[in-house]
Amino acid sequence: MRPLIRSRKSNRAVSRAALASACAGFALLAAGSAFAAPEIRLPDEHEGLREEIDRILPDSESGNLIEARRNARDAARRIDQLLRSQGYYAAQIESFAEASEPPQAIVDVRPGPRFMFGSLTFDYSRPLYDPAIAERIRAGAELTSGEPALAEKVVAAEAQAVTRLREAGYPDAQADRRRAVVDHASDKMNVTFNLETARPARYGDLVVCEDCNIRPGYFRSFSTFKEGEIYDPEDIQTYSDRVAGTGAFDSVDIKLAEAPEGEGWARRDILVSVEEGRTRTIEAGASYSTSEGIGVETLWTKRNIFGGAETLRLSAKLASLERNLHAELDFPHFFYPDRTFTVLGDVTQEETDAFDRKAATAGVRAEQPITEYIVGTLGAEVEVSRVEDFQTGERDFAILSGLADVRYDDTDDTLDPTEGFRAGVTLAPATGFGDEELVYLRAVTNFSTYKQVAGNPRIVLAGLFRAGTIFGASAADLPADRRFYAGGGGSVRGFPYQGIGPEDAEGDPIGGRSLIEMSAEVRAKLRGRWGGVVFVDAGSVERDGLPGFENLQTGAGVGVRYHTDFGPIRGDVAFPLSGGDGVQIYLSIGQAF
Repeated sequence: MRPLIRSRKSNRAVSRAALASACAGFALLAAGSAFAAPEIRLPDEHEGLREEIDRILPDSESGNLIEARRNARDAARRIDQLLRSQGYYAAQIESFAEASEPPQAIVDVRPGPRFMFGSLTFDYSRPLYDPAIAERIRAGAELTSGEPALAEKVVAAEAQAVTRLREAGYPDAQADRRRAVVDHASDKMNVTFNLETARPARYGDLVVCEDCNIRPGYFRSFSTFKEGEIYDPEDIQTYSDRVAGTGAFDSVDIKLAEAPEGEGWARRDILVSVEEGRTRTIEAGASYSTSEGIGVETLWTKRNIFGGAETLRLSAKLASLERNLHAELDFPHFFYPDRTFTVLGDVTQEETDAFDRKAATAGVRAEQPITEYIVGTLGAEVEVSRVEDFQTGERDFAILSGLADVRYDDTDDTLDPTEGFRAGVTLAPATGFGDEELVYLRAVTNFSTYKQVAGNPRIVLAGLFRAGTIFGASAADLPADRRFYAGGGGSVRGFPYQGIGPEDAEGDPIGGRSLIEMSAEVRAKLRGRWGGVVFVDAGSVERDGLPGFENLQTGAGVGVRYHTDFGPIRGDVAFPLSGGDGVQIYLSIGQAF
């Protein structure tokens, strides 16, 4: 073979030819800058399909004839799939392109007749133990002979049939290959659903993992099923939620044992496998405000104390105005599913502008979910305290109080909600002995709401209203710590702690028998984990028992939020709009409400 030899002259000629070709290509691209989308041609009687067709077609434009033909074919394929899903099984679709300027992709669509459901049959691999199950499946399929044969209804009916079988006691039920026959002579689709039932199941024994540190009897104490009952997947899900709700486990896996070979009913044990979380944890937090100073708090938690998923919490708080030691012991599923029984106690020392207090408290409470969103709590508490304020001097009290609390919460997040509503009512009757004998009822109600702006979770409007009153005792007779106060980071920002309400001759707060607090916030997530807040707070405290708006004090400010996995870290700067002076700064963990 002779070697290829080119002169510089011939190389220059090739280069000029390649350059000319490239320039021509760029020119063609420039000339094709006026693109045209595919044109869909439909008969007048099917114009109602145009919106659906436009919705499924991508934004494809044709710059030349080749692209136009390709776009037309792609559009035809998508339209055919759409029409078949809508019951048009005899559609005629033609795609082509016109050599116009610019080239035009065209799809000519003739949908033809819309097919209707004909016969609908459910075939089961084994006879059902109760014929009523087949009737429920047929009724729940929501398919009717004579209605449009929509593909999505076929898929939904099949999934619903499998669900109904499992709810009827067939845990391994599944769909086999369905058969859909399109009859062009009658314009009907005949569908046969083939369902593999496997064996129906009854509950056997509850088998707990051998390496679990939980008493087996504890798992049985709140089970949702009894041996011999027919399997229901809701039983398993509810039981799994209860086990996970104890907070003692990182993972929970509850399932049926494999079915043995054979026919008829299968007795299947329930296998419980859990992975225990850390039995001991330590947490710490800190806070700061201009009027309340610095505070630090630590929490030590020990789980599964007695082998029944109990939780012991010991906390200590050291702050400028308060020192506190607190203990709680929770017993989950206490003699009833989802009920939590708590024994608690603490010792406290407070030194505020309104009063000085030393107290020891012990109490119990029981918390029980009533519905998915409503929780009720009943409790009792005894407190021995010495309280000194500048109005009544030093007094000793022994107070026995009760607690009745109902809360509603449908928010989407406990620590940082963006949508939902919360409401609560707390009643605390009490009787006191010692230097003052008294009987009174303290009542507090609160409402808060959270709303995303235009459905955007990054911008949230939040609002709070709280009101309280005390019946049966005068403000002077009440221990100073049992009165209402307002002002501070957890109340009306812009005012010092306890800085709103009646004062004595020295200007120190003396508290009252009624309270109103309101707050409105605009919360925005800005970049990454950072966010910002603009807020307005208002509140008043009255000496008598009727809340009022006559002495309402208002504060406003701005804040920054850093969103962590355990909740936002909050920093607020606020100033009073009425009745006060100066700027207040607050640093803490969690939203204001």
